[in-house]
Amino acid sequence: MPPTSDAKLAEATVVAIKIVALSTIAARFEPKVLFQALDELITTIGDSARGLGGHVDPGYRSEFLAFFAQAAEGGNANDNAFMFANQLQEANAARLIECGTNSLPTLALRIGIDSGVICLGTLQAARRPIRGYFGAAIETARLLAEMCDPHALLISDATSDGFKEIDANASNFKTRMLDLPDSSAPRAMLYFDTLEFEPDIRHRASQLLSACAGSIRQEQRWRLTLPDSLVVMTKFGAAMAYDVSRSGIGLLLTDELAIGTKLGLTVSPRDERLQGRLQRRKLSELVGVVRTVKKVSDRFLIGLSFENLSEEQKDRFLAIIFESQRSSSDRDREPVA
Repeated sequence: MPPTSDAKLAEATVVAIKIVALSTIAARFEPKVLFQALDELITTIGDSARGLGGHVDPGYRSEFLAFFAQAAEGGNANDNAFMFANQLQEANAARLIECGTNSLPTLALRIGIDSGVICLGTLQAARRPIRGYFGAAIETARLLAEMCDPHALLISDATSDGFKEIDANASNFKTRMLDLPDSSAPRAMLYFDTLEFEPDIRHRASQLLSACAGSIRQEQRWRLTLPDSLVVMTKFGAAMAYDVSRSGIGLLLTDELAIGTKLGLTVSPRDERLQGRLQRRKLSELVGVVRTVKKVSDRFLIGLSFENLSEEQKDRFLAIIFESQRSSSDRDREPVA
């Protein structure tokens, strides 16, 4: 097959937009109703991006990508990408409340932003050409979106370092240290809560999202694609990691434990490289407190919150586990209901 003739490289800022718990919400609505809600959301995303010189690719099922070229006229691309993402989250929170009040799908968003060189061109598929976008900035933006909270933004250092008019030292920017792929050391990412100064809107949006998504938890948990690859040693024996969240981990044990039980945890992954990364970051010896207990077949799913990790260490642990699972499987991790 001949190589793509129109492929080219470009400096761009990538905004990855992830819909929270879409698969759970889809099971609760007629396809036509959900289609209309998604169509309205895509229209809003496209109109907002174009207004700031961006381009949107709606190629993923529950995820959209917006691109802002560095050479585009009309301002700095990094600033424009941030303004687009911030305005989108603010507008979507209001739209979410309106939809939820009228018993329509409430589609909350998590957004990640990164900047770098991307390749764009046409893939010559068997029957029809497909427009494609590739690059580390795209994958990093997607990973940041996965790790972000609803109604918020996670912004890479590559993007924030290029801000011109945006004051990254403002009080509503928070720093989170994340250990991302291909990084020799943790990177300082900016966390921006678009509803920090709108607590009533945040509370109402969270209530409606929970109601729409049924049993969705307030804190998202992600089921591990290869749970048997992550073994955790406890005083009750070896346990398999079942899911993770930003603040804790779910383990499968044969013993039923009482709520409030404190456990020492030794994370012993079968992958020696993963074990080395955790040990270097001092993340292999943990302390957890039992918060939830649920019977699963002949075992118990024990939900623990980390007691000995700082907020930065929690982010770092989650990023390392995400990447180890991503490199072993191409399946998407949907939030566990």
